[in-house]
Amino acid sequence: MSDNFKWSSPEGYELVRRILRTTPVPYTPHDYQLEGLCKSLDGIHLFAITRTGSGKTAYYSLYMLVVLAVVANPALCPTASFPKNPCLLVVCPTVPLQLEMVRFFLRFGNG
Repeated sequence: MSDNFKWSSPEGYELVRRILRTTPVPYTPHDYQLEGLCKSLDGIHLFAITRTGSGKTAYYSLYMLVVLAVVANPALCPTASFPKNPCLLVVCPTVPLQLEMVRFFLRFGNG
């Protein structure tokens, strides 16, 4: 991969798909989730408005799975630069949403 690797390119989408197939996520992400995820990996801020239950949580949970995979195996994307011990802070507006996020992350090994 060149120094100009873009996650939001056909090669980037394929790499993300390949990485996610190795994770415990039991579903194939929707194209709009992959698009938002890849834009975020390129450092572009994401503002997504979708209906309830449409998978907004996937934007940041899948992002973290990709980052963790690349940190564990830099050969996946040699030009990527992520912290050695990445962390993700999620601010939820309600306690029920917080509890749902905890269950989600624990289910997929992100807890």
